[in-house]
Amino acid sequence: MICRNFLSKLLILLCLFPFRTLAQKNGVLFGTITDSIGRSIADVNITVLNQNIFGGSNDKGTFQLQVPAGIPLELLFTYVGRQPYKMSVTALEVGEKKKLDVQMLYGVSLRTFVISEE
Repeated sequence: MICRNFLSKLLILLCLFPFRTLAQKNGVLFGTITDSIGRSIADVNITVLNQNIFGGSNDKGTFQLQVPAGIPLELLFTYVGRQPYKMSVTALEVGEKKKLDVQMLYGVSLRTFVISEE
């Protein structure tokens, strides 16, 4: 009976072990997104370029993303009516948490064009 109980616990641990090791291959990026006067911005879209990872800021302007460790990353922050903001992040260690403070500016860049009458 003791041996059977031990084997069932061992089997459970062995089944959970691969999931635990997979979960540890990530790092975490977190932070706050604000405007030029320090007000938080909700609903900002966040894309980790070339990684198929997406997220967004909550109503307090904060965000948290699990990202792969060991590789440098490019993040793109977008929001309607604000200039997109691109940020490079150095490679994180496994389990590392890194805080990012992002400031987004108002305005959209438009190309200049001339209308003439012919």
